[in-house]
Amino acid sequence: MASLKVWTSRLTLSIVRFGVSWRLLGDVLLEQERYKKAYDAYAEALKLDPRAAVAWARYGACQLALARPKDAVRSLEAALKLDPDLDEALTGLRAARQALKG
Repeated sequence: MASLKVWTSRLTLSIVRFGVSWRLLGDVLLEQERYKKAYDAYAEALKLDPRAAVAWARYGACQLALARPKDAVRSLEAALKLDPDLDEALTGLRAARQALKG
């Protein structure tokens, strides 16, 4: 019988994989410019794995596309806290800040 530590590890891995599935769905929807649906998919991904920098960046991209630049800035900054070199987050943050300037 597997120990609690092994089961906990397996469960954690399953949750992260399920989060990746939501992120991949968001990626498809984002590519199709279905921003609200992509936004919802990334939100689910982030509930399961809040340390997913790419999901935060793409969540921010959706927020920007949905004319929510303040929210986009917060999400993109969250992505950069997790991965300071993430190009799509850096580019998105510049665009979101520019949108705030009007």
